[in-house]
Amino acid sequence: MQWNRLVSSTAILAVSLVAFGQPVSYDRRTTPIRAGTLLIDNHRLGGLGGPVYHGSPNLFWILDNDASTKPAGWSFVNPLGRTTLSASDAARWSLIDPATPVAGTQMAKNNAPYWEVPLSSVSDEALSQFDILVMSPRQGYAISGRERERLRNYIDQGGTLWIDNFDTSQPDPVSSYPYGFELNPSIGPFGADFNHPLLSSPNRLNNTDLAAMTSSTLLASTPVAPIALQDLLYAGHVANSARFLAVAGFNNGSTISVARLGQGAMVVTTGSITATLNRGRNPATGAVDFN
Repeated sequence: MQWNRLVSSTAILAVSLVAFGQPVSYDRRTTPIRAGTLLIDNHRLGGLGGPVYHGSPNLFWILDNDASTKPAGWSFVNPLGRTTLSASDAARWSLIDPATPVAGTQMAKNNAPYWEVPLSSVSDEALSQFDILVMSPRQGYAISGRERERLRNYIDQGGTLWIDNFDTSQPDPVSSYPYGFELNPSIGPFGADFNHPLLSSPNRLNNTDLAAMTSSTLLASTPVAPIALQDLLYAGHVANSARFLAVAGFNNGSTISVARLGQGAMVVTTGSITATLNRGRNPATGAVDFN
């Protein structure tokens, strides 16, 4: 599979996620798509004590420069995007990428920190400015009940939260997201609903595209399983996880699924799709880089 086809297929899905979550114009007038990579305080490189980081920090820069897949006139922007590298971000990023420049350096869309949205330090009003936020966890972590409610409110008001899981992701089924899910080994043949908006608009995908964009098919997302003696809170998590509609996947679970919540949507993917797109920044290594 040629590299440009692989990245292009992934970009089409990412663009479809935006189109699915937010009505946008397809004409040639500039249409800003407000996007960000969501940072969670306890998702840290190397675990506890490491720097906060995002698993696919450059993906929106790749999308913004891919004229072959995004509708004419689309422009990806972070409405909160920082244009100067702060001292704290320089220190944090130097632990992720040793080539990070010094504090005070001017930044643009090609710099990963421009796209970052740290959940702990932005207001609900600020979150509401985004059409789509992406989480790409490479390991296990949990968020607080308050953080889950903030993300639930963001979705309810019309935002799209895209959670792309790696094979190393270990989500807590009830403490990681507004609607919980589990990751389990995939079983059985693969299938997809190619008439679903995520796979048919603004460009149509096929099985070859889906195979190209995933680096692995080891895992599928499944509903939260009920447990003996579960309380009402846990029962609520089980009920909410059943809201996910499978768009693509295997007999026992999904590789792409979506749940509507109010005016917005939560989309869950497996196979580190965003990493495939992020590798367009550095195809040789796939490294998480500052720029």
